[in-house]
Amino acid sequence: MREEFEQLHEIKIKLVAVFFNPKENKYIPKNRLLSACNEPAKFINGAWLVWQHQQAKIDDLEKQLIAQGQNFNDQSQNVRDLEFRNGELQKQLACCREENKALLAVNNSIDRECNHISPNTVVVDYE
Repeated sequence: MREEFEQLHEIKIKLVAVFFNPKENKYIPKNRLLSACNEPAKFINGAWLVWQHQQAKIDDLEKQLIAQGQNFNDQSQNVRDLEFRNGELQKQLACCREENKALLAVNNSIDRECNHISPNTVVVDYE
């Protein structure tokens, strides 16, 4: 992140008067006795603070974007799974309807036959 910051033109031209102190996370004038060196350090440190703040916002937005993308992918997979399950259930429903039609035909056939049997006929149950 700092390397990208230091490539900015307005920063790059002032870097000759400062060095970066990682412990303090700020730029220090190379020659503190010369007031001309203090101004670039103040400018760069102000810009550096703003840069870090904005970069933190960007990082947070990137994380949110990644999370939203993952949520979208998860939801898309859920939809595909539901569509597949719906297709399977439609197939089962079609089979049940066919079985129901067949059972109705058998039932109707039995009803027709039973209606032809006279009430005096003895029906033997083989069970």
